[in-house]
Amino acid sequence: MDSPRHTVGHQWGYAGRRATVGFEREVTILVQADRIFVGRQPPIPCDHYLSSRELSAAVVASLHRDARTWGPPPENFYWVPHINFLISPGGNIPYERIRPAIERHGLIASVDYRLDAPDPLQKIGLTSE
Repeated sequence: MDSPRHTVGHQWGYAGRRATVGFEREVTILVQADRIFVGRQPPIPCDHYLSSRELSAAVVASLHRDARTWGPPPENFYWVPHINFLISPGGNIPYERIRPAIERHGLIASVDYRLDAPDPLQKIGLTSE
């Protein structure tokens, strides 16, 4: 997905008052048919009663929480998540529901469709329930 580079207007996680330069940090967002994992945050259920706006807000909030676990960036920098979407079978619909929010935030993202992964949670260092 091509999107413009992130601007100073939105900072993720911790940043100093004089932070003016974005410092990219990779974050995996695993999208399954029934839940979304943002980094190492708890899963977000993909309930059908949630609107796309509500689901997107939950993902963005989880991304903010994950960014706060990174600690402070180097001086004069602020964190900019570089999203690596990992889409499991059935995850296309939730992905399409949250993709516009990621684009609106100007984040750079790549997408990997994993049709053969028996346990995609291992890819991001989590274990399945």
